[in-house]
Amino acid sequence: MDFDPDSFKVLSPDASVWEADLPAILDYYQTTYFAGAEPVRQIAFAALPDSPACVFPTIGRIEIDSRFRTFAKLCCFLVLHELINYKLFLKGEVVQPYSGREFRDEVKTLWEAGAYEGLL
Repeated sequence: MDFDPDSFKVLSPDASVWEADLPAILDYYQTTYFAGAEPVRQIAFAALPDSPACVFPTIGRIEIDSRFRTFAKLCCFLVLHELINYKLFLKGEVVQPYSGREFRDEVKTLWEAGAYEGLL
């Protein structure tokens, strides 16, 4: 079965729109591509004026900007991105530059494993 990011949608709390199911997205990517790594324990939508997403590695939390809540595919991509940041932070306890070798290597590994299929 092909991966379908649109399957990660739930009805919003006020039942007005379909939105990304962040816990299901996080569980899928952690289980499938980050097995054995320290898991992120919390994920939520939040008001993030300066970033589409952010990871807080010291508390194991990812936040996705609320403006993206109806875009499941984009939320999948952002969760993957923040899981890379989280993994690299725990490895070296510093934020890695996105253009750095380690970050690129992680993206390449995930690309080859099929993590981005259906997203790009």
